[in-house]
Amino acid sequence: RIKETAKRLWLIYVLFTVAEVALLWIGGMSLFDAVCHSFTTMATGGYGTKQAGIAYYNSPYIEYVIIAFMYIAGVNFTLYYWLFKGKFETFFKDEEFRFYTGITFLFTIVISVILYFAQIGGGIENSFRDSLFQVVSILSTTGFGTVDYMLWPLVAAILLLLTMFISASAGSTSGGIKVVRITILIKNSYYELKRLIHPSAIIPIRLNNRAVPTPIVTSVLAF
Repeated sequence: RIKETAKRLWLIYVLFTVAEVALLWIGGMSLFDAVCHSFTTMATGGYGTKQAGIAYYNSPYIEYVIIAFMYIAGVNFTLYYWLFKGKFETFFKDEEFRFYTGITFLFTIVISVILYFAQIGGGIENSFRDSLFQVVSILSTTGFGTVDYMLWPLVAAILLLLTMFISASAGSTSGGIKVVRITILIKNSYYELKRLIHPSAIIPIRLNNRAVPTPIVTSVLAF
């Protein structure tokens, strides 16, 4: 029922928030700062209590905790509902989740390599952490920052700009276009090319093995 499902989704949201508060507090944040940052991480709002942002704490531990929860906030919360019910297959086989995870790591690795060879960040781990933080922050539309990425090489800045147009999953707390729309857009473009070769072929666009109705595809393209 909708009422029971809503209650469980709220419970999942609260559990994640409490977990982040505890982890940030353990990492050296004051309880007030931990609560504030947890609220704005899970809501992907990105507001902080320090003018320097997350860089103020100068803590890899805190950065990795916030990265993890920004990423979590960018996943469709319905998937967590199925995950807590023990339906792991539904969670890990979701196309949008896999695409969201894939682009997160792809952009992170590419930007990490760029930063490392440009000698920005001071080492492999720093380059990886800085790129991962900014990619997840922008993908999830949270907006936290640890470095001034406008000083990065132009290619890295352009890649971050692309992530801004992708955003995270539908059903998450993030804003933006959403990964599911990008997925449908890519599939539609691919199938249109196939239809040019096979004009008589009927090729439905499928998402998670289900045909996407034509009105939805049209609305996505219009969006």
